[in-house]
Amino acid sequence: MPPSAGLIRRIFGRFVREVRASGATPVLATPVARRKWSGAGELSHTHGDYPQALRAVASVEGVPVLELNRLTAELERGHGIEGSKRLHLHLHYAAGFYARWPEAVRNDTHFSEDGASGVAAHAVQEWMRLGLPLADWVPWRRRRPCRAAQLSGCPRAVSGRPCRHGRKIHADKR
Repeated sequence: MPPSAGLIRRIFGRFVREVRASGATPVLATPVARRKWSGAGELSHTHGDYPQALRAVASVEGVPVLELNRLTAELERGHGIEGSKRLHLHLHYAAGFYARWPEAVRNDTHFSEDGASGVAAHAVQEWMRLGLPLADWVPWRRRRPCRAAQLSGCPRAVSGRPCRHGRKIHADKR
């Protein structure tokens, strides 16, 4: 059973206060979406009150929040039911690959390398959206639009403004 909204607010409120007391800057992130599709072909919400409770803490405490739940749900939906399998360890290991799992691994929670790269790119995108100083340290930040941005019709590529997204984001949105 997922924790209650009240418990989530207490835990993360305490976390924020302890981080600040230690002299650091807290940043919160909503949980990533899970690959769980309904019979009607809609992505199911699996985190209960967690994302909204976390946003409430961020609002009350004045802490930036990375909206990974919304962004990764869009990533999943963009790939569709079948295409989103490549973002996860769904059938990543064939039957018999591990003695412990004689059946093929069908993990729709944990990300494959492609999925993890997409989530990381979205996290960096959020750092930049929020103006977090950490964004200045991203080595692949470009001064001109990347080729993938030009091909995908990224508004920044069309406007000629610097592209601040990673190749994976553009490639996944084609």
